[in-house]
Amino acid sequence: LHSHYSTAMLLCVALALIGIGAGGIKSNVGPLGADQFKSTLLQSSSLLRQKSYWNWFYFAINIGSLLAFTVVSYVCQNVSFAIGYSIPSVCLLLAMCIFYSSRHRYFILPPSSNDTTSVLQETNDDAQR
Repeated sequence: LHSHYSTAMLLCVALALIGIGAGGIKSNVGPLGADQFKSTLLQSSSLLRQKSYWNWFYFAINIGSLLAFTVVSYVCQNVSFAIGYSIPSVCLLLAMCIFYSSRHRYFILPPSSNDTTSVLQETNDDAQR
């Protein structure tokens, strides 16, 4: 009974960490990349580069999904599960190393406002009307 309980707890913790990690990555990577374009609304060349960035960003995400569902699945099922599982792990580790080693090159915009506070303020204002 103790083994079953600890396995269930480990599963719950793992699923929570996956959700937090995926939510953190997906909500921050795209905007961080888009912030690298020092644009104003009047610069059409900057807007074109930003649109190109989003096209390449989503293209890369879809290629990654394609490779995960084809190549990695094939390796897991026909070669070795450990090797197949290691492929995305090594790729993620490599991506984190590249990201960290280039951190001094990134343009990071300071937060303009607290979005949660803004939403709560607007909700309160609407409720009072």
